[in-house]
Amino acid sequence: MLALSPDLIIFDDWDETGIESLSQIAPTVVVGLDGTFPTEERVRQLADLFGRTEAADRWFNDYKTKVASVKKQLNLTEGDTATSLLVLGSELYIMGSKGLNETLYGQLGFKPAEGVQKLVDAGERFVTISDEVLPQYIGKHMFLLTDTSSKTAARQSALMDSGLWKAIPAVKEGRVYTFDSKYNFDDPITLDRLLDEIVEIFSSKGTQ
Repeated sequence: MLALSPDLIIFDDWDETGIESLSQIAPTVVVGLDGTFPTEERVRQLADLFGRTEAADRWFNDYKTKVASVKKQLNLTEGDTATSLLVLGSELYIMGSKGLNETLYGQLGFKPAEGVQKLVDAGERFVTISDEVLPQYIGKHMFLLTDTSSKTAARQSALMDSGLWKAIPAVKEGRVYTFDSKYNFDDPITLDRLLDEIVEIFSSKGTQ
């Protein structure tokens, strides 16, 4: 970092022990990029820092208009529950209060399934689970996040070939929506593109 001779250092808040040494190199600003700060709060903090407050206002106004349009297109039933399941390598993760759920729960009006609500209440970003407990977390809709690596593909195939998977109501009734795991984030670019992706996938009535 010293060799880069920065004029400014933007530091996330997960490792406070590094702040003092960094601040000796250049002015250091702490932004909750890896914490639990809501997207709008941290983006506006950066916008204020760089004198781009009006640009941030325009972006969020446009985004909220787009959210309203997408909600109208989806025509969801009030109280519909949803779950985000991430398959990553050999592991299964239920997303709690972050990632894709920022959009599902925070913007589109889906409700967490009962098991997921406990994670949200506890501020958990995600938990690792076994196949056996998966049904405890699944809502009316399931959003399956995955990638194309061979390890992930093998894990996903094994799960989807299982009797447990095939017995889940969301699977049997065609309410599983598959997304690339690159959408499991809440930065502004991803938030905007994700709305388009959700409309497209819902229009095709999901995949099993």
